[in-house]
Amino acid sequence: MLPLLLLAIFAPEPDVKDSALRKELLARVETDQAARTKLIDAGTAPPADLVKAVGDADDKNRTWLKGVIEKQGWPGKSLVGEDGAHAAWLLVQHADADIKFQKECLNLLEVAVKKSEAAGTDLAYLADRVLAAEGKNQRYGTQLEQKDGKLVARAVDDPDALDTRRKAIGMMPMAEYVVFAEKMYKLRPAIPERKAEIEAVIVKVVPSTEGDKMVLATLFLKGREEGLPIRKTTVVHKQTGKLFPAATVEDLKVDVKIRVWLLNDKAESVLILP
Repeated sequence: MLPLLLLAIFAPEPDVKDSALRKELLARVETDQAARTKLIDAGTAPPADLVKAVGDADDKNRTWLKGVIEKQGWPGKSLVGEDGAHAAWLLVQHADADIKFQKECLNLLEVAVKKSEAAGTDLAYLADRVLAAEGKNQRYGTQLEQKDGKLVARAVDDPDALDTRRKAIGMMPMAEYVVFAEKMYKLRPAIPERKAEIEAVIVKVVPSTEGDKMVLATLFLKGREEGLPIRKTTVVHKQTGKLFPAATVEDLKVDVKIRVWLLNDKAESVLILP
């Protein structure tokens, strides 16, 4: 399951009962988001220290928030403001290492929503998170994964009514949400569904020259005399198990086996095989 990253824009809240708690919540979310942004920016094979930084942030935030909730219950809008309440939800959303805690918070969040102390969309995201973690169908399609190179929702109840449920609580249509998520996670377009025109091993890689700014490199493949230009418009993916994350031209190396989809005799998409 893809990690959830939601960027919130926090505005001043003049009528907050606990400004210190709000400030701490926002600061912890800032740390959470910074760690995840670095992880996403690192691409398909991030350094171990970036992965650890996300885990460390989640562990510290979970432990701290548990203490807050034990003392004073769920931090709702009247206590920490709308952005503070949203921040509390985000910390729980990323507390995947402790699903028991997430389920406890889900119950608290349900009560908070009924009292207008939390957002219904936050409740939907956490409910889906818990359901997906337990291997159950989600209701709002918020939890995504990659299948066959495409970003899709994990199993949902009554898929035909999914957009109706999403609209009822103010969520964007599923198709728009997927596009939003692809941009957020910096995923490139999925590989074509049709059969690839070429499957071969790279025997030589010639870097681009200043003469053609559209070409990043030219590949020479086993059994094929003519070079294959990799252009700026060429989509490159790398197969990793069942996932097909985006890759770069630097991943196209000698002895690597690839599949190539052509469009007007030009490389439209390239898939690096394991």
